[in-house]
Amino acid sequence: MDTEEIEDFQPEKEKTAIYSKWAILDFSVFFSPFIGSILLMLNLRRIGNKTAGYLILVFGIVYIIAAEIVLIKLLGLDITHVTPQKLVANQQVLYYSKALDILGGAILAEYFFKKYFKGDSYTSRSVFPPLLIIMAIFFLLSSVI
Repeated sequence: MDTEEIEDFQPEKEKTAIYSKWAILDFSVFFSPFIGSILLMLNLRRIGNKTAGYLILVFGIVYIIAAEIVLIKLLGLDITHVTPQKLVANQQVLYYSKALDILGGAILAEYFFKKYFKGDSYTSRSVFPPLLIIMAIFFLLSSVI
């Protein structure tokens, strides 16, 4: 073997496993942009960017609060007399709420994910653990309520 060949050989760096942009979008749409922001925060923490992770989490919280306020104002609902039963009974609330979830997921996946994760130096992480956790939380909440 040539010494030049040995010097040119560099072991490939191990790829970090993160939740894909599609996983973040899907969790945002089917559950909530807050859940998508948690997944993105976990991604950022895995690569050592904790500060950006916390900012993404704050974005998720602020987005959910702002989206609910916009939803209530857009539909002209009286905020003091709004009950969950009234919200679920109104079809427009469901449509606008889902549209806002899609928008939040798109912001997380298309803007923030692309901002922090460039290139293909990452592998996809399994979504089953967070999915099972969310299902367990929903099950516990439904049995309590």
